[in-house]
Amino acid sequence: MINLLRKGAVAVMLFMTSAVAMAQEDYLSRNTVSNLYLDDVVYAHAEKKPTAKRAFGEALKTAVEKQVTKQRQEYVPAVFEQMKRGAMGLPRLVLKDDVNMEIDSTETNFMISGAVTSIGTTTSLEENAPAYKSKGFVHVTITLKNIATNEVVGTKQIKREVGTSSLEPSTEKALISAIDMVASDVNYYLKRLFPVYGTILDKGRLKKEKLKEVYINLGENLSLRKGQHFTVYKIGQISGRETKTEIGRLRVSDVKGEDISACSISSGWKNISAEMDAGTQLMIVSTD
Repeated sequence: MINLLRKGAVAVMLFMTSAVAMAQEDYLSRNTVSNLYLDDVVYAHAEKKPTAKRAFGEALKTAVEKQVTKQRQEYVPAVFEQMKRGAMGLPRLVLKDDVNMEIDSTETNFMISGAVTSIGTTTSLEENAPAYKSKGFVHVTITLKNIATNEVVGTKQIKREVGTSSLEPSTEKALISAIDMVASDVNYYLKRLFPVYGTILDKGRLKKEKLKEVYINLGENLSLRKGQHFTVYKIGQISGRETKTEIGRLRVSDVKGEDISACSISSGWKNISAEMDAGTQLMIVSTD
């Protein structure tokens, strides 16, 4: 009887080990790498036709609001450069910034473009007006398409405004600061569309019987960095379809190699520990 129990326990352990290995392979297979082509950024501000009535209305508005707004179309190329910067260094996208180059149809290719709907400065005409009443602003809509199907994968509206201050003493400097922020918005948006998938390999550090750290199967191979965040999901099946239940959050504390990193547990340590003990299939998905 004891031998049978031992054999049963070994079989269960082997099954769990096999299931974890399959999960690791399955999740890593989701980290497909695609090409990203950067199209032109166009100026799409809806300019109104100048008429005497409209000119009078604008003058009245300026007198009442005591501020003047000016479009600065010449800064659109700077938006292009920030979109380009935001699309660089993504683990699942390889930037191809020459839209005229030959596209390999055997690979998965995406195109990102931008339409600047408003860009410029607002200057306060009030005497001794607070600095924040003058500002620089940029509004841009980015569109991502699958080149093969011409299908729109997603769109994102970015609106950035920066008031003048001691750091940006002029509206022009405030505008440049607003444009610079576009890069981080584009980067964040693309990372959310193309997250990194993985799983938990093993438990790590304990403190007062609380699980504080785990090891994951991602590292230098997918450009992981210290401070990166992941959501932990418990995976199930309903009618052959995958279900996900969030059970915790992780933060990368140390990238230890090509395919291994240490993560501190930000939340849900009890659930994570219990599900690991039970051999439950877990998946981690990057959030930034």
